[in-house]
Amino acid sequence: MKTMVGLVVGILLAGQFSKAEIRIMPLGDSITEGGNELRSGFPTTEGGYRTVLIPKLLDSNPEVLFVGSHLSGPETLVQRHHEGHSGWRIDELITGRVFARGYEKGIESWLPAYSPNLILLMIGTNDIVQNYFLDQAPLRFAKLLDEIWRLAPNATVFVASLIPTNNLSLNKEIERYNLALQIYVMSLNNSGHTVIWVDMHKETHMTWNTIDYADGVHPSFQGYIKMANVWFKHIVSFLSTP
Repeated sequence: MKTMVGLVVGILLAGQFSKAEIRIMPLGDSITEGGNELRSGFPTTEGGYRTVLIPKLLDSNPEVLFVGSHLSGPETLVQRHHEGHSGWRIDELITGRVFARGYEKGIESWLPAYSPNLILLMIGTNDIVQNYFLDQAPLRFAKLLDEIWRLAPNATVFVASLIPTNNLSLNKEIERYNLALQIYVMSLNNSGHTVIWVDMHKETHMTWNTIDYADGVHPSFQGYIKMANVWFKHIVSFLSTP
């Protein structure tokens, strides 16, 4: 794992953000993408946490611009771009994914095209749901970070832990994965890159058997509000650092 990540907030980088556009790329799977359908009787939020997060950020800093190749969310959402890809695993963000309709590239296409300087990364749920070589998931994540900084060397990455599901065995794997990610992020330093640990699992206080979920995996409107508030807290804290 060649990339060593500075956990301490990059003061110089924060200064650059204050003078220029803050280009934020939400990066992940369907939880990042959001939805506009009913799941188990509960409506999901079209645009996911972005529907709540973006207006709050724009109110606090008009320099914010959300970027990405995908466009979704309610028409009232003034910025709807993102890289939330339903069903994608960690490795597929790097290599892309083959669909019946063709092939879609991954970060090798998106990062150079949109030049984000702040990335909201939450990925790994589909690896666990698919039981995809789980012992290697943290290594895949480390490779993903390497590739992100190869393509966007000045980007700050906010790494979020996974939220729980309605399956106890899957939740044990999620907790194991989250712990491995946290240890990895907290142990890396002195590289010139910046990563921020966001413990979405603990800070949202979400449990699958509440109205926080629209189904066994995806948040409801209330769940996405909680996620948006956690993202907002960490982003504003970072950007306001002297």
